[in-house]
Amino acid sequence: GDSEKDAEIASLNEQLANLENEKSSLLAGKDAEIETITGQVGEKESEINALNDQITALEAEKSSLVSDNESELNELKSQLSAVEDEKNELIASKDAEIESLKESIASGDSEKDAEIASLNEQLANLENEKSSLLAGKDAEIET
Repeated sequence: GDSEKDAEIASLNEQLANLENEKSSLLAGKDAEIETITGQVGEKESEINALNDQITALEAEKSSLVSDNESELNELKSQLSAVEDEKNELIASKDAEIESLKESIASGDSEKDAEIASLNEQLANLENEKSSLLAGKDAEIET
């Protein structure tokens, strides 16, 4: 009976050793799997960090472009305002020139009117003188 029990104990010890080897093998496999997954997680985290850095850089670039565009827009508005001011000054200057010419023409007209009146007066005086001289001749002829 002892040899049967010894054989049974030996068989159980062998099974136990096999199970422990299987367990060690499975644990080693799981550890390798965990290591692989941990590595993949690390890679994904690195990719995410790189993408976040790209996003930050693009946002900074966008902000810079918006700022540049606003500066350029303000510069163009300023130039437009200056051109409009210059245009308004030129219009005012031309209006003043036109008014001055109108006044000059009006004063020229009144000068011409005065000249015409003076000439008409001289003509009337000459006609009176002529009439007077003719009347004198007629009186001389009668005498």
